[in-house]
This record gives sequence, structure tokens and C-alpha cells, in this order.
Amino acid sequence: MTEFIEEGKNGYVFPMGSVEGLEKVLKKIIDNPESSRAMFKTTEYLQTNEMMVQQILAVYESVMSKR
Repeated sequence: MTEFIEEGKNGYVFPMGSVEGLEKVLKKIIDNPESSRAMFKTTEYLQTNEMMVQQILAVYESVMSKR
């Protein structure tokens, strides 16, 4: 989901599987909770979970129909 994230504006990212990366992000949140609260107030996702699932299923169906 990193394609939706603007670092520090609407979330944080770290390398997949990186304990150190996760630790750094959690430290940012703990050290500056107001920043996270501000992001929460301004972050909006136009797609619901159901919409994203439907898109993913459509991709799978498209791939499977080409076989």
C-alpha cells in the first residue's frame, strides 16, 4: 500500500520485514504524537476496503481468462 503513502503527510513506510525500519517509525510516532494526530485528521482514502478487493479480484479474473 506504499503507493498511497506520502511520508510524514499521511503515513510512514519502512522496508518490508525490517524490524529496524518499523522501530524507527514507531519511535517517530511515540516521540511526536501530535504529528500522527494531525495526519489522521487530514488523511482520506477514497477507496473502501471492499472497492480495493473488487479491483484485485478483477485483476485476477483478467489474468485467469487469458490462460
